[in-house]
Amino acid sequence: MRKNRIMFLGLVAIFFIISGCDFPRISNKNIPKTEPLKVPEFFSAESDEIEKDTKTNDTDLKIVLPQEVPEIEPLPISPPEELPLEGNIPPVENVPKNSKVQESEKDVLLSKLSGRIEVFSDFECPFCKIFETNTLAVIRKKHPLVQIRLRYFPLEIHPHSISAAKYSLCAGEQDKLEEMNSSLFSAQSLSDENLQEIAKSMELNLEDLSLCISSPETESLIKNDVAEGVERGVRVTPVFFVNESMYVGAEPIENVEKYLRDTAQNLSPSLPLKR
Repeated sequence: MRKNRIMFLGLVAIFFIISGCDFPRISNKNIPKTEPLKVPEFFSAESDEIEKDTKTNDTDLKIVLPQEVPEIEPLPISPPEELPLEGNIPPVENVPKNSKVQESEKDVLLSKLSGRIEVFSDFECPFCKIFETNTLAVIRKKHPLVQIRLRYFPLEIHPHSISAAKYSLCAGEQDKLEEMNSSLFSAQSLSDENLQEIAKSMELNLEDLSLCISSPETESLIKNDVAEGVERGVRVTPVFFVNESMYVGAEPIENVEKYLRDTAQNLSPSLPLKR
């Protein structure tokens, strides 16, 4: 059977060769040709819109470029409305020239506060520094009618407190007591070298200062303060007397102001204001 098939195929091949025929081949004549895709040109500055048709497989492709975006005019902005002032506040132009606008009624009331404060203090005592900086210095500015007197009470545990008290007392002889006291309380160290530097910075007469410091009278005045303080019950620092009423510790200014009001009737006219 197999041999018969081979013989049959051979005869067929011989037939085609003799008749001049060729084997059927696949032709591409029936395959439609596709035109190349046309790329649209970009729009120019003179045209606002360009349309291009591109045929791809019998499909129309239309490309429409957007038109130029028109400019948007800004919206008008009206000025903000003036807010009404609360309360009966007069306009600035109607305020009298001689009135003190910056001074409130409370400040005027407090500035009339008067009295006398005696402070037994030590320049090396940390609580004395707090009391001087946060309370007494503010009272001097806020209540000019209040008289403040510093009394020296150097403690034995502070090695430079006696020397600092002498510098304070002798600076007072040159009318620079408060300036010296402020420098002593704010100094980081009260060594002899630093005390000399403080005196130089204040432009004191160093020769007169040295004579005053070494004077026995200066040391005697400091000992008298200590003796009077012990007699009046002072054992620590700071201790202060408001109109002859005794208080202990670094009190805030609010408390001291209250003490001044509460003890105003105890004020003795015989209390010395200065040394």
